[in-house]
Amino acid sequence: MTNSHLGNPSGSITGNFSENFRKCLVARQFPLEWPGHFLATGWHKSGKIEDTGELRRSQNPGTGEILVSTTTEREAKSTLDTAIDLANHARLAMRTIPLNIRMEELRTIRRALGDHSKEAMMALRFEAGLTPAEADMDLSAALRHLDHVLDHPGEIEQALLAPARLGIEGVGSHYDFAMLPVGTALGYLPFSTPLATFASQVTGAFLAGCPLIAMPSPHSSLIGILLGSIVSGLNLTRGSLQIVFGNFEVLRHGLLNKQVAAVLYNGSREHCERIRAESRAVAERQLVLQSGGKNALILHESGDVDAAIKSTLAGALRAAGQMCTSTSRVFVHRSLVAKYCEEIQKSVERLKIGRTDLPSQDDLTGADVLPGNGSPHMGPLYAGKAVDKFLRFQTMARREAKKSIVTGKKIPEFRHGHFVMPGIHLMKQFDAASSYQSNVIFSPDIAIHEFDQLNDAIEAVNATDAAFAMSFFGDPALIHEWRHHVLAPNIILNGPTTEFEAQLPLAGRLQSGHHRFHGTALALYLSYPQAIFRQAAVLDLFTRSY
Repeated sequence: MTNSHLGNPSGSITGNFSENFRKCLVARQFPLEWPGHFLATGWHKSGKIEDTGELRRSQNPGTGEILVSTTTEREAKSTLDTAIDLANHARLAMRTIPLNIRMEELRTIRRALGDHSKEAMMALRFEAGLTPAEADMDLSAALRHLDHVLDHPGEIEQALLAPARLGIEGVGSHYDFAMLPVGTALGYLPFSTPLATFASQVTGAFLAGCPLIAMPSPHSSLIGILLGSIVSGLNLTRGSLQIVFGNFEVLRHGLLNKQVAAVLYNGSREHCERIRAESRAVAERQLVLQSGGKNALILHESGDVDAAIKSTLAGALRAAGQMCTSTSRVFVHRSLVAKYCEEIQKSVERLKIGRTDLPSQDDLTGADVLPGNGSPHMGPLYAGKAVDKFLRFQTMARREAKKSIVTGKKIPEFRHGHFVMPGIHLMKQFDAASSYQSNVIFSPDIAIHEFDQLNDAIEAVNATDAAFAMSFFGDPALIHEWRHHVLAPNIILNGPTTEFEAQLPLAGRLQSGHHRFHGTALALYLSYPQAIFRQAAVLDLFTRSY
C-alpha cells in the first residue's frame, strides 16, 4: 500500500463512532467521508486513490443520492492482498486460542452490535432500501444467531465433533478429537441481509478459529463502515476480523491467493460458478456458495386462501423480492384459482410502495412519522440494472400468461429511485424450459399455476435446480405424507418462505446451496477433525510373541 490513513480528519467517523456516525445518519449528511478499510493495524486508505481509477459509490436506491464513495477496484485488490497476509499471521495465533476466549471476543462483537442497533437499522433503510420491519428482521436475526452461539458453546462444539466420532465404534477414552481451523476465510456481505450474513460468518469463523475478512458489497458500504467502527473499538485478536470494501472483481482477485482457505458467498448463479471454476487450482479450499432460490408456495384445496395470499405477498415483496427465500411461484388448486386471483389483485391495489429512508418513530431523533408517511410495504430495487432485468422478464411473462393480474412496471412518480409495481401473472401452462418460468428473477414477481392433483404440483415445484424453500397451505398431514417426494430442503407449513430468512437450517439444491448446512454448522466447513489415539492393549498382546 502506498500510504496508511489512521487519523481522524475533520468530518470523518473514525474517531468517536457513537457521535459522528449517528450524527451523519440523523442529519442526512451525505456523502459520508469513507474512513478506509479496517485491517489488523487499523484504518487504511491509499494516499492517491483518485489516480488509480473510478471510486465505488453507494447510492440510496430510493433517491439516487450518493451515500459514500469508497475505493477503486485497483486499490481494493492491493488492500485485500495486505489483509490476507495479516490474516495468515493471525491464523497461527488463533489456532492456539481456547474456544472460551474466542467466545468472549465474539461476545464483545454481539454487545457492540446491539449497542448500535438503531444506527444499523437506519443504514439498512438508507442503503438497502429495506423497510423498518425488514431492517429489524435482518438485525434481529443477527443478534439471535449470536446469542444462540454464545449461550451454547459447549453443546455446539460437541455437535461439530459428532460426525468425526461416528467414524469409530467404541470411542471410549482411547481417542481425543478436536476440530482444527482450515485458515483464512473470505466472507462477502450481500445488500439484502448483510447483518445476518455477517453474524453467521463471524460465529462460524470464531467457532472454527479462523480469521475472517468480511467484504461488504458496494451496496452494503454503510454496514461495512458500521462493522469496521465497531471492531475498531474492541480488543480482538490482531487480524482475526478485518473489513475490506470491494466488488465481485475484488473477491475474484482474492481467489488467486492460495492462503485463502474458504470462501463464503451469496450472490448470482454466474458468480458462484465463476468462484468454483477459479478455485479448482486450490483443491483444499472450502466453498460455501449460495445463489437465489426458485421458491414456491402450494395452496391445496384444504388450505386457507386469505392466509395464503398474505404469505404470498410477504414472500414475494419482502425486500422487494430480493432474498434467496423470496417466493416467485404459486401453485393453486383449480377450485381456488378464481378466488385467489381476485383477492390477491385487491391486496396489491392496497399496497404502499415508497421510500424507506424517511423519518419514523424508530429513528434516533425520536421524531414522529411524517404526515402521510407511514412505513411502506415495499421499498425500491437495489439498482437500475435490477429494474432493467425485472422489466425484461415482465415482457416474457406477459407472452406466456393467460392473464397478467398486475403488470410489473417502473413507477414514474419516483424519478430518481428504483421503484417498480410488482408483476403477478396467471400462466397458461407450466413450462420448466421457459426462460421466465425457470430463472431466479430476484425481484417482486409471482407466476401462478393451476393444479388438480398434489403430486402434479410437487413435480412442478421440483422442476428446478434451485429448490431452496417451499410453503405449503393445507392439511399438514398431507405434506408429511408427501415429504419424500419434495426436493426443497426447507418446508414451511402455512407461512411465508421468507419468515425465517436467516434461520433456515439448510441451503438449497444445486445452484441455491449444494445441500450445505446453515447456521453454526458453517464451522464444519471452516475446520477439520483431528484424532489423537492412545496406545491400546492390542499392542501388548502382539509383542508378547517376541
